[in-house]
Amino acid sequence: MVYSPIEDVGKLREMWGRGVSVEQIALHFGCSEPAVRHARKKLGLPQRPLVPSRIEAEIAVTRFDPGPILARVEKARSEGGIATPPFWTWDRDRAVIEAGGRWQKVALLAARWRMTSAQIIARWHVLRAA
Repeated sequence: MVYSPIEDVGKLREMWGRGVSVEQIALHFGCSEPAVRHARKKLGLPQRPLVPSRIEAEIAVTRFDPGPILARVEKARSEGGIATPPFWTWDRDRAVIEAGGRWQKVALLAARWRMTSAQIIARWHVLRAA
């Protein structure tokens, strides 16, 4: 038998069903988050999907200030200093800058625009260097 730090599986099932976060469950049982995920899998509890709105809510609080980069890029774009594909808009540049190179936000933009994350990151590097 494999040791599990979570002995009260009934409580785990109840917390999981209520949507309590993995982090909070781990704190409740005094174990690691991977231990909670392992127990969830072992008990056959459904995996939680990564819902874009949930991800956006989790990463909404940010310390990154896009203001200075936005100002530089707007000036560089108006002067023709940044190569911009014909389909690329200022709104897209603004969204990429506001994402700040964070992978979760980049993944959301890539999905929304049907591009790869690498393409969005490449554009981010062009913009932040402006």
